[in-house]
Amino acid sequence: MDLEVRDDRWRRSGPTGGVVCLLSGPQGEHPQQHLSDFRGILQADAYAGSNPLYEHGSIPQAPCLAYIGRKFYDLMEAHNSPIATEAVQRIAALYAIEKEIRGRSPDERRQVRNSRARPLLESLRTRMETSLS
Repeated sequence: MDLEVRDDRWRRSGPTGGVVCLLSGPQGEHPQQHLSDFRGILQADAYAGSNPLYEHGSIPQAPCLAYIGRKFYDLMEAHNSPIATEAVQRIAALYAIEKEIRGRSPDERRQVRNSRARPLLESLRTRMETSLS
């Protein structure tokens, strides 16, 4: 089943939507078949069947912060982990930026993401790599 998603606030001057594919299979064969000719950046949930799509590097992955944040939230709740708590707070700051720029043009959103969100993401990555290594 495919469900097209649109955000008309983009005013058709930029990308106007995406497709959500609800597919499953024991070895992930459906995403691999369905997206065999796909070219572009793929944002997918944490379904392990999608992993082979990224292995050869031809499809860059844009991880979903909702799934990443959920894993950190679960660690924070279960273990009162200071590192997980910090990650949740940092991800919340990224969501605050997205809320602020919702409805703006694609160029404005890109500029804000590059100037404000990118440094936060890079800082989060560095922090997690050093803390969890």
